[in-house]
Amino acid sequence: MAESSSANTAVSGLKVHDLSSLLTFDPEFIEPAASKASEESGPSATHGQLQHLKALLSSSIETLVEDTEEIKSILEEIQPHLPVTLQELEDLEERVRVTKQLIQDKEALIARSHEAEGLKAELKTDLAEIRALNKQLVTGQDEDDEAEIAEVLRLGFLQVS
Repeated sequence: MAESSSANTAVSGLKVHDLSSLLTFDPEFIEPAASKASEESGPSATHGQLQHLKALLSSSIETLVEDTEEIKSILEEIQPHLPVTLQELEDLEERVRVTKQLIQDKEALIARSHEAEGLKAELKTDLAEIRALNKQLVTGQDEDDEAEIAEVLRLGFLQVS
């Protein structure tokens, strides 16, 4: 009986960790940030560590409890490769937002450029028609035109309404 009491005391003295959030951890959703560490611990090493961590987290609860130090060690090793602050994430989101806005502005500019090219072509066509009509104009005095119109009216070819 004394043994079970000392076992309970030993267990109650242990720090209890909630590992349930680790069970849903999927390292494939984590993208490595720019590494400040040496080349040895680059993205391929981080990827290997994440795969090892995934394998550990996929194991049984008993194994998880036994390997908590190994899990902690892996997390500490990969931490420099992950965006560590909320500010870094907000900065990245702002850069994405600005980039999206620049893309939309460029698309709008291209659309306006195409519209301007269409209007320019239409204007050239209109100018060509005006030049052709201008060449057809008879040069002369208005009195000559009035005399011709009066003659056409007298002959009855044209009726004034």
